[in-house]
Amino acid sequence: MRYEELNDELFRGAYNFLPQSECAELTNVGTFVPLSRWIKKEKLHSRIRLQEHHALVCSCPDDEAYDVAVFMKEHFEVEREYDGVALSVPVEFGVGPNYGEKKELRELPERSVFERLIKDFVNRRAA
Repeated sequence: MRYEELNDELFRGAYNFLPQSECAELTNVGTFVPLSRWIKKEKLHSRIRLQEHHALVCSCPDDEAYDVAVFMKEHFEVEREYDGVALSVPVEFGVGPNYGEKKELRELPERSVFERLIKDFVNRRAA
């Protein structure tokens, strides 16, 4: 019987199997559903446009974008316990006028920085 060599790639695949297998469920149940209900309850104009394996894409008016981002961060970055170890996945954001013209943010900045980034996109498009 032939076995694969236990290299870094195989180890990472095995180590990440359980958390990765739960991504879609955690995205849907933990963030998509609560975000959808919150948007409706608050009568926001923001909309969820796409749900992927471990990501949500939303379109938001400028004045709602930061609050939606905060809500998503709070609901995505929840700790889960795997074999006695508490883990959470850090949330990253893409902000821009469309999916192709976005600025990647590894962390959610303060509101003023976030809103300045949005204004820069708006000013560039107006020029």
